[in-house]
Amino acid sequence: MTNLERQIKQLILRMLLAADPEAMTDDSLREGITTVYSHIAFVDDDLTRLIEELKKSGIIAGTNDTVFGLMWNLTVAGKNAASQLK
Repeated sequence: MTNLERQIKQLILRMLLAADPEAMTDDSLREGITTVYSHIAFVDDDLTRLIEELKKSGIIAGTNDTVFGLMWNLTVAGKNAASQLK
Protein backbone atom coordinates (compact mmCIF):
# COMPACT_ATOMS: atom_id res chain seq x y z
CA MET A 1 0.00 0.00 0.00
CA THR A 2 1.35 3.40 -0.93
CA ASN A 3 1.49 6.35 1.45
CA LEU A 4 -1.26 8.09 -0.57
CA GLU A 5 -3.53 5.04 -0.29
CA ARG A 6 -2.96 4.96 3.46
CA GLN A 7 -3.79 8.67 3.72
CA ILE A 8 -6.98 8.22 1.72
CA LYS A 9 -8.09 5.31 3.90
CA GLN A 10 -7.44 7.42 6.99
CA LEU A 11 -9.47 10.25 5.45
CA ILE A 12 -12.36 7.84 4.84
CA LEU A 13 -12.26 6.81 8.50
CA ARG A 14 -12.15 10.42 9.67
CA MET A 15 -15.06 11.39 7.42
CA LEU A 16 -17.21 8.50 8.59
CA LEU A 17 -16.33 9.18 12.23
CA ALA A 18 -17.35 12.82 11.78
CA ALA A 19 -20.69 11.70 10.34
CA ASP A 20 -21.26 9.09 13.07
CA PRO A 21 -23.86 7.99 14.09
CA GLU A 22 -25.29 8.83 10.68
CA ALA A 23 -24.22 6.89 7.61
CA MET A 24 -22.67 8.72 4.66
CA THR A 25 -23.80 8.28 1.09
CA ASP A 26 -21.33 6.75 -1.32
CA ASP A 27 -21.50 9.90 -3.45
CA SER A 28 -20.73 12.16 -0.48
CA LEU A 29 -17.83 9.98 0.59
CA ARG A 30 -16.30 10.01 -2.90
CA GLU A 31 -16.89 13.75 -3.28
CA GLY A 32 -15.14 14.41 0.02
CA ILE A 33 -12.11 12.39 -1.06
CA THR A 34 -11.86 14.05 -4.45
CA THR A 35 -12.28 17.49 -2.87
CA VAL A 36 -9.43 16.95 -0.41
CA TYR A 37 -7.25 15.42 -3.11
CA SER A 38 -8.38 17.69 -5.95
CA HIS A 39 -4.83 17.81 -7.31
CA ILE A 40 -5.02 14.09 -8.12
CA ALA A 41 -6.96 12.71 -11.07
CA PHE A 42 -8.64 9.67 -9.57
CA VAL A 43 -10.11 6.89 -11.62
CA ASP A 44 -13.37 5.74 -10.05
CA ASP A 45 -11.93 2.22 -9.81
CA ASP A 46 -9.15 3.53 -7.55
CA LEU A 47 -11.61 4.81 -4.96
CA THR A 48 -13.79 1.72 -5.29
CA ARG A 49 -10.79 -0.52 -4.60
CA LEU A 50 -9.77 1.42 -1.47
CA ILE A 51 -13.32 1.48 -0.12
CA GLU A 52 -13.75 -2.24 -0.81
CA GLU A 53 -10.47 -3.00 0.98
CA LEU A 54 -11.79 -1.23 4.09
CA LYS A 55 -15.06 -3.11 3.76
CA LYS A 56 -13.33 -6.49 3.41
CA SER A 57 -11.20 -5.78 6.46
CA GLY A 58 -14.32 -5.13 8.54
CA ILE A 59 -13.57 -1.47 9.16
CA ILE A 60 -16.57 -0.05 7.29
CA ALA A 61 -19.95 -1.46 6.31
CA GLY A 62 -22.21 -0.56 3.43
CA THR A 63 -25.98 -0.80 3.20
CA ASN A 64 -28.35 -0.07 0.36
CA ASP A 65 -30.99 2.51 1.18
CA THR A 66 -34.04 2.66 -1.07
CA VAL A 67 -33.93 6.47 -1.14
CA PHE A 68 -30.24 7.38 -0.87
CA GLY A 69 -28.54 4.33 -2.42
CA LEU A 70 -25.32 2.96 -1.01
CA MET A 71 -24.58 4.24 2.51
CA TRP A 72 -21.33 3.76 4.46
CA ASN A 73 -20.65 3.74 8.18
CA LEU A 74 -17.96 2.57 10.56
CA THR A 75 -18.10 -0.80 12.26
CA VAL A 76 -17.10 -1.08 15.92
CA ALA A 77 -13.58 -1.96 14.77
CA GLY A 78 -13.69 1.04 12.43
CA LYS A 79 -14.73 3.38 15.23
CA ASN A 80 -11.82 2.12 17.33
CA ALA A 81 -9.37 2.60 14.45
CA ALA A 82 -10.75 6.03 13.54
CA SER A 83 -10.62 7.27 17.13
CA GLN A 84 -6.89 6.52 17.18
CA LEU A 85 -6.37 8.93 14.26
CA LYS A 86 -7.44 12.01 16.21
